[in-house]
Formats: sequence, structure tokens, C-alpha cells
Amino acid sequence: MYPTSFGSRLRWEYKRFKAKHPFPRNH
Repeated sequence: MYPTSFGSRLRWEYKRFKAKHPFPRNH
């Protein structure tokens, strides 16, 4: 497992999750 690809994938998943479930900036 490569940390670089893992990080990019994590960021992509995070973006996809954010797009599907937008949260209010209350944090």
C-alpha cells in the first residue's frame, strides 16, 4: 500500500462523501 495513493484516494472519497452529504459548517 502506498501512502501517496492512499492519501489521494482518501481525499477523493472525502470529496465524494461531501458532495453526497453536504454538512453545515457548524464545526
